[in-house]
Amino acid sequence: MTQGICRNPTCPNAASATPVERYPGPGEYCPECGELLDALAPPVENDAPPSKAPPSNAPPSNALPFGGLTALQALQQFEAASPAVAPEAPKRSRKRFGIASAAVVLAALAAIFLLRPTAMGRATPKDVVRICRSAMTERFASDIVRAYAAKSRLPASRFELSSRAACDVHFAAAPGTGEGVVGYDGIVVVVNPQNPLSHLSNSDLRKIFRGDVTDWSELGRAPGPITAILPDDGTDEAQTLAQRFLLGSSVGANVRRMPSGAEIVRAVTSAIGRGAIGMVAFSAAVPAKVVKLDGAPAPSVMSIGDQRYPLAVAVTVDADGPARLPAAAGLVRYARSESAQSIVSQDGFVPKKGF
Repeated sequence: MTQGICRNPTCPNAASATPVERYPGPGEYCPECGELLDALAPPVENDAPPSKAPPSNAPPSNALPFGGLTALQALQQFEAASPAVAPEAPKRSRKRFGIASAAVVLAALAAIFLLRPTAMGRATPKDVVRICRSAMTERFASDIVRAYAAKSRLPASRFELSSRAACDVHFAAAPGTGEGVVGYDGIVVVVNPQNPLSHLSNSDLRKIFRGDVTDWSELGRAPGPITAILPDDGTDEAQTLAQRFLLGSSVGANVRRMPSGAEIVRAVTSAIGRGAIGMVAFSAAVPAKVVKLDGAPAPSVMSIGDQRYPLAVAVTVDADGPARLPAAAGLVRYARSESAQSIVSQDGFVPKKGF
């Protein structure tokens, strides 16, 4: 039996100089630390009888088969002197190699993801459909994009909701008609549900928002300060009111401005909003109380749908110039389709048919 000894100073086998059985392949390595074992020479038999001198006419020992050794001894010496064939790595070494290999693969995948986003299904900037939407159409644009992406099996990264001037598709709410109309909305007067006010003239309403009337008693109501609230400049509501309601009149300094109809409705319906009055989109009016304007039909699905209500607006979806990408043209077609009318109703707008 061939034996070997470990030379790794940190190994307990090396420290105790314990011989280890050594055989070709995995057996050439220390079972404790994986170090290559140094082969030990076969033990010398001290009690063997002295060998007889060969007769004078015998050939020299080096001329004998196997140099005078037995076949087994010659084979053992040959194995010890032969250069080691690359062995199978110890289990712990293979584990470390596997972890290192996995780390290299993950690093390569990360580099592909960062440097070449299209390889991971992400859209490059030139493939992104830029979508502009206004204050009144923000939720509607998001819902249409989500539905179209699912229908067309396009990744959400292909669509970018933006407020920039350069857009491929534009969602808007403004007076008008045309093939881009997908539904209707209107600008309505809202007050706190506890406020007994049910109707108001256009003249009195203008006085409130011009700052000429600041107390309810000036309109024949119970005394109390009026908190007037309008949407911010630049919103769909503010633009429509400037063109079709204020008619060139300036807004009073006491009138508060808020960025969205939802915030105005929250302020009007709050516990301290009993004396508040605001103007918001019909689609955003719930749970506030809607006030009728004298001389005009009450705002409703029917009066807004057929545009008899004086402050009705059209919700439109149009390509901003020639369609730059097929996905932009597809989005416009889908938004104008009958399939998208359920989303029009879901978001509080009046469908094209008016009901």
